[in-house]
Amino acid sequence: MKTLATIGLALALGVAACGGAAEETAEQPAAATTMPAPTLTTRGVVTTTSSADVAEEPIVEETTAPTTTTTEPGGEEVAEPVISHPDADVAIAMTDLAARFEFAADDISLVSAEEVTWRDGSLGCPLPDMSYTQALVNGRRIVLAAGGAQYNYHSGAGREPFFCAKPAEPIGDGTDL
Repeated sequence: MKTLATIGLALALGVAACGGAAEETAEQPAAATTMPAPTLTTRGVVTTTSSADVAEEPIVEETTAPTTTTTEPGGEEVAEPVISHPDADVAIAMTDLAARFEFAADDISLVSAEEVTWRDGSLGCPLPDMSYTQALVNGRRIVLAAGGAQYNYHSGAGREPFFCAKPAEPIGDGTDL
């Protein structure tokens, strides 16, 4: 009860300092406060933000494949890849390839999509001056063809397929672990 009285007094002093009403009685409800809304980030970490903290545009940590939004019969909006394919990972890779190199969807074909075992945490796409987890990782390799060339997409360890310009060979067919 003492804490509630202290909060009320602090609120009254704050209102008075801002040039508002100098008095607040016990019958008058205090201004409603809202709890911060939970927000799911691109990496699946739940954080909380208030409306003052929310930016106009979302902050994206990694490049993601372009998507389009459709409305389901229940009114729920669902993000879908621009290019559809029965295999969701292939659809993500095809959509990224179309956007990255400006290919038409009809110009992209699937060469292969296979389960593989990567040598380390680089998922077969090591970058210079980077260190990676030294453990075998199950994943996928998707090879697409367009414009007379082949393009590699790698995934694994919960990561969606990503374009790999300088791919390394996997050590196995994904059944090694």
